[in-house]
Parts: sequence; C-alpha cells; structure tokens
Amino acid sequence: MDINLQKALWAALQAAKKVKHLYDSQTYTISQKQDTSYLTSADLASHFCISEILSSTQLPIVSEESEFASYEERKTWKSYWCIDPIDGTLEFVNRTDEYCISIGLIEENTSVLGVLIAPSLNKLYFAEKSIGSFVYNDDLEQLYSIETEEEVATYLLQHSLKLPINKTRNDVYTLLGSRSFRNEKDEAYLQKVESEKGTIAFFPIGSAIKLGFLSEGNFHEYTRFHSVHIWDIAGGHAIAKYAGLIVKDMITQQEITYDCEDMLIPNYTVKWNDLL
Repeated sequence: MDINLQKALWAALQAAKKVKHLYDSQTYTISQKQDTSYLTSADLASHFCISEILSSTQLPIVSEESEFASYEERKTWKSYWCIDPIDGTLEFVNRTDEYCISIGLIEENTSVLGVLIAPSLNKLYFAEKSIGSFVYNDDLEQLYSIETEEEVATYLLQHSLKLPINKTRNDVYTLLGSRSFRNEKDEAYLQKVESEKGTIAFFPIGSAIKLGFLSEGNFHEYTRFHSVHIWDIAGGHAIAKYAGLIVKDMITQQEITYDCEDMLIPNYTVKWNDLL
C-alpha cells in the first residue's frame, strides 16, 4: 500500500474515533461561521487530529477548518492534502448519521488518493491509483483497536472488497442526490432524466459518503448543480474514479479540476463510464 494512503487511513480512523465518541455522547458544542454554516467542536477535533498526523508527510494541507494559502501559493504546489474534517456538519447536527470524514490527495490538479469514513454508518472507503478502490464493510470498532498504521493497512487490504462490487443494471434508473442542498436546476435535471429514462428512483443522502455508495455499484449516477468546495469532493473523487466512474464538469464535459482560485467546483456529474 502507498505510504500516503496508509497515513491517510490512519488519520481518518483516529479522527473518526474521536468524532464518533462526541456524536454518541452528544458532548460537542455548536457555533456558526460567518456564512451561517455550522461549526462544531467535533469538526475542530477532527481537523487537528488529521492535520497532526498528515503533517509528517511534509505536504501542504488544505482543510475546511484552516487558514487558506493564497491561489498564487497553491499554484506552486505539486501535491497537497485536501481534507474535510466533517463533511455534512448539518447532518451531524441534525443527527441523521449521514456525515463523513473526507481526505483526498491532489496531484496535478486531480485527486489521486481518497479516504471516506462514515463513523455512524459503519462505512470506510479508500482508493489510490495503483491499487484501485475498496470498501471495508465490517465493524469499524475492530479497526479502532489496532495500534499501528502499518497493521491497519495490512488488515484493510486483507478484509476489504474491491469496487465496484456489483453494477446495477435493473430497469429502474437510480440517482443519488443531496439531502440538504438542492436547487431548481437539480429538480429540473431530475425531470429531464425521468423523461428520458421513463422510470427513475431518487435517493437523497447527506455528505460525500454518497460517492462511496455509488462506487459500490448499487446506483447509476449522482449529478449536482449546487457548487461545492474542493474539500467536499477530493476524497470521494478518487474513490469514484478508480472504481470506474467518470467525475466530470457539466459545462466542460471534462474531468473536474482543482485549479480554481475560489476553491469552488460549480457543478459535476458522476456516472459509470459505460453509461455515457
């Protein structure tokens, strides 16, 4: 296993253990940022935990909960970590269980490594370009008790399933969508797909963990017209891509890129390559 993936998995697990404890005990605090979005003490605990572990790689880190380097500086980086300490903080606060921790590694403006872990859904996905994408479906508590990152890496390679597990090809076209963030364009797109496919099934799910669900092969696509920050998608991008999905910009019809000054990706679609 690539040493950076090993490090990212260890960081994600240590953060997940802390976040799950705060979530279950309901001992976290809640505040609001200037943009009125939620910030919890669990977000910060996860941020500091992941940042401390990944700092040993000596690669720059972009985190939702950190000070951001300027675009001019970021353009000079050959690679960097892009993390969301808790993606789906609204779901965390609303206690739907549909939140996750996301870690991605960006090289040459694309995601080449990803980890998504949803502590309350008991789901862990990981991917790296040399080995592909995997899901660990057993009890996460087993991983929390392992004492070294090398042992975690060995255990995961032995007990995880290569993605996709099975690609859905039934008569009903299945789409995933955001539980909390949808706009008129999203709704219009659903109507368009329904008119083309006949019968569709729509499943709203919170956070980037939906990209892991999609990568397992149980759904056909996820398309979003609401902008996301690069840390919202960096981890899931690699997992979807190396499972065989196309992650592309709806306007350019090219794979999404992280060379954006405002760190925003305006829209994207994720579909199986053989469905395009």
